Amino acid sequence: MNSSSPGIDKDKRILDYQRAVGFEELREYLDILTDRYGLNVTSIGVTVLGKSIPMITLGSGKKEILYVGCIHGCDNIIASMLLRFINEYCELRKTNRRIYNLSLSSLEQTRTIHIIPMLNPDGASYAAGGVAEDNPLHSRLIAMNGSEDFSRWRANARGVDLERNFSVDYVEYKKRIPHKDGGAPRDCAGLHPESEPESSALSGYIKYNEKIKLVLNFRCGADSVSYVGTGGIPRNRSIAQSLSRISSKPLCEAPAGEVMGSLAGWCAVVMNIPAYNIFCGAEKNNTDCFMKYAGVRELLFTAPLLV
Repeated sequence: MNSSSPGIDKDKRILDYQRAVGFEELREYLDILTDRYGLNVTSIGVTVLGKSIPMITLGSGKKEILYVGCIHGCDNIIASMLLRFINEYCELRKTNRRIYNLSLSSLEQTRTIHIIPMLNPDGASYAAGGVAEDNPLHSRLIAMNGSEDFSRWRANARGVDLERNFSVDYVEYKKRIPHKDGGAPRDCAGLHPESEPESSALSGYIKYNEKIKLVLNFRCGADSVSYVGTGGIPRNRSIAQSLSRISSKPLCEAPAGEVMGSLAGWCAVVMNIPAYNIFCGAEKNNTDCFMKYAGVRELLFTAPLLV
């Protein structure tokens, strides 16, 4: 196990998740929680720079739900938020306490929650600490970004926006944004759908797991629950309405431009799986994990019951 950094008080029942984390900090938190609760931590694949993409599994029920965070590098506060959920979930289960009138032991018999707190570890590391000089892409990345300040960097290690790299309406999106093929801090769709190891790993995992009944993509942005209006899922809007009610976030139908190349759009339109973007507040406010978590706490615990 890695030794925890001085900033993490590992004796706290609920650890301190106030700030955005990089990949190494994510691993430290997971090490502490695994030692404490025996977490089931696996990996769906590796990133461009060879970092493992961890997935935490809670429960063993037949219906499976997937929570994804930090698809954009600068959304690394979302990883902190999902870590806090894992911590609280495990603590409640350990003490056999109910939450929102929900018994977690009963939930785990019928539902399985998979959590990928940080789909984009390379981008999150850039956003948290910049690009190291020994990075083989250093000069290219500085040129792409226009400065050494990577705090608003969305893309993966080589400048592909993972939220634009899925196959739904991909060709149409490429027609709209043709000038970004060489990589950019955001909006570059890559050379072809799922060209990146991160999006390829996630799409492969979803394609070959027929038990997944719901996908929630947690992101930074103006508070809202965004759903895909197109696609063949009759319950897509009704589930979105329930998510909106539970979280007190406004409900909106995703505009066409938001759907193109997106994870939720791909799940809903191509894979016929109910999928939603849960926007948890502006990315510029990346130091207030508690408020972001408070806004989705009930949703995180109870959304699995919607399918």
